[in-house]
Amino acid sequence: MTTLTVIRQARVMDPAVDAGVLVDIAIRGGHIEGITALNEIGHADAHNLDATGHLVMPGLVNGHTHAHGGLGRGAVPDRVTLETFLAMSAAINGERSLADIQLSAQLTAVELLRKGCTACFDMALELPAPSVQGLLAVGEAYQAVGLRAVVAPMLADRTLYQAYPDMAMALPPKTSHRVEQLRMPDAAGLLAVWREAHQAWPFDRQQLQLGIAPTIPLHCSDELLEGCGRLSAEFNIPLQTHLSESKLQAMLGRQMQGESPVQRLARLGCLSPRTSVAHAVWLDDNDMALLAQHGVTAVHNPLSNLRLGSGLAAVRQ
Repeated sequence: MTTLTVIRQARVMDPAVDAGVLVDIAIRGGHIEGITALNEIGHADAHNLDATGHLVMPGLVNGHTHAHGGLGRGAVPDRVTLETFLAMSAAINGERSLADIQLSAQLTAVELLRKGCTACFDMALELPAPSVQGLLAVGEAYQAVGLRAVVAPMLADRTLYQAYPDMAMALPPKTSHRVEQLRMPDAAGLLAVWREAHQAWPFDRQQLQLGIAPTIPLHCSDELLEGCGRLSAEFNIPLQTHLSESKLQAMLGRQMQGESPVQRLARLGCLSPRTSVAHAVWLDDNDMALLAQHGVTAVHNPLSNLRLGSGLAAVRQ
């Protein structure tokens, strides 16, 4: 029989009385079996944990993180915009071995766990493109640490300089010519890698689930966004994207597509209750209504938004 664990002298918040009460919590097989008054659980063979002086609460969920960021700490200077940060990404996150990818995810998982997070949604980046082996390396890292996670590969078939044409024009001519020649993998190839990874996924999907992440709408063709929406529906898996994180993203979305990024995602079948959108700073009332209509979850990222000066999301609204 599975060992009984009892967290004794635990203080938990009781919403009915708006205060903390002392209880014992019985756990068996990873599930809470009971919450009782002190000393009512008397199993002699129980494994006891003393929680005196501690508040016991459900684990936090980080709704938007990046496993590749674990090895990038301190590499980004202060006071840079999102677009400048994205231009640095290849230098910070490129040329990584599978061991590097796994180590970075492990560092991220440990950091999350130490801060009280027991689950996360990870938009995992691998350059120049996601691979089955790279995604499995991220999954192995989370499994080793014991964190529950959705691992969603970041997919893009447009380069930064195709998404922001003026950025290439602002560079010296020689450099501008070079970045204009850069190309990402095509949509069909990216979606094929995702299907292969889904088929090869060896982990308990209740613990570690594969998601899908068209990284930023501006960086994705209609074909890629439509494909991501179809896979989300076909396999009932979570989809996440960075939505209108910066003012420039929101403005260019309307300028280049003739509609807001939210309207474009809706038109291409990417919005559903399976969808979450990170940042969601530069939205208007119509955008918010459209997200609500489709049951989409907005994930607030205050630290990132403040660090990059992206703005303040209308969280209360």
